[in-house]
Amino acid sequence: MITHSWNDFINSATYHAFGNQKVRFNIRCNNCPFINLCHGDCQKHRFNILNSSKTLSILCKGWKKFYANYLPRFKVLADQIINNNELNSTFQIKVKKIGRNSLCPCKSGKKYKDCCLR
Repeated sequence: MITHSWNDFINSATYHAFGNQKVRFNIRCNNCPFINLCHGDCQKHRFNILNSSKTLSILCKGWKKFYANYLPRFKVLADQIINNNELNSTFQIKVKKIGRNSLCPCKSGKKYKDCCLR
């Protein structure tokens, strides 16, 4: 049962203490090109013996690899959406229609109707 309002929550000392810890990330984050995406990551991934919020996230290396590899493609997709362009044909899957009596594409040697169509 909810006993407090949303305003009570966002004005609570606990909420503000959490927010203050969240913005205190590791100094290495300042020079990271992806800081605007991860914002130092979730605090639960920034742990160490001292339980300092300034500890680098254990997922940092993975996030950097992910963003470096996929961000360029995400930007292309975002531009296509913004410009209201159709996605290019590489995203369209063309499926050959399989007849019921054709051989099954799973290469079982059975007719499609007696194999994967079931």
